[in-house]
Amino acid sequence: MYLYDTNFQNYWVNFNNFGTVTEMYRTCRDYGVSYMYTQGAMDAYIPAFDELRGYVESNLMWNLDLRYEDLVQDFMDHYYKEASEYMHNIYVDLRDQYTYYQCSLEPSSGSIYGNTTNSKLYPASFVRKLDGYYTEAVKSIEPLKQSDPNTYQTVYNRIMKEYLSLIYIKMSLYRSYYTQEQINEMHEIFDYYTAYYGLSKFSEGGALDNLF
Repeated sequence: MYLYDTNFQNYWVNFNNFGTVTEMYRTCRDYGVSYMYTQGAMDAYIPAFDELRGYVESNLMWNLDLRYEDLVQDFMDHYYKEASEYMHNIYVDLRDQYTYYQCSLEPSSGSIYGNTTNSKLYPASFVRKLDGYYTEAVKSIEPLKQSDPNTYQTVYNRIMKEYLSLIYIKMSLYRSYYTQEQINEMHEIFDYYTAYYGLSKFSEGGALDNLF
């Protein structure tokens, strides 16, 4: 059985199949499926909570009695440490925003080719809210700089990987809202962490080439 974890037009934003995965897996089990292949962005290494998906879905493949949301919380607590609360808030708000958008504004956005980089799904107020969560996530791990600098750097890097998705949305939809100094700062973060993680900047139909 071939399943999808990505939107092929919008690799750099989250694809809202959170919460549908468990039922898809149960259907596969009930129909005697012996092998599942879940395709993410196989031709690009990207942000958009890929590590979270891998952890949650691999656990569900072994045990469908587990709850998706419990696994998400477990992942957040161990992967993001002291920043767990804020990164979890990002996940929850993204999921809820997509649900509202799909039910009320654009039902076809659930497609693997749906348009998920637009100002209706990501209004400026919602982008500011997500930005605030990232700011608080970084603040929450500050004490680790002194007590455990290695863990601090590891968690900071993980936060920044996900922040790349928000930078993409900011520059794609709201570039005029930011000063050149702010744009330069985001550009520096973007270039550093796409190189650090080997992320594929050529995706999004070439849009990343002219993002800044």
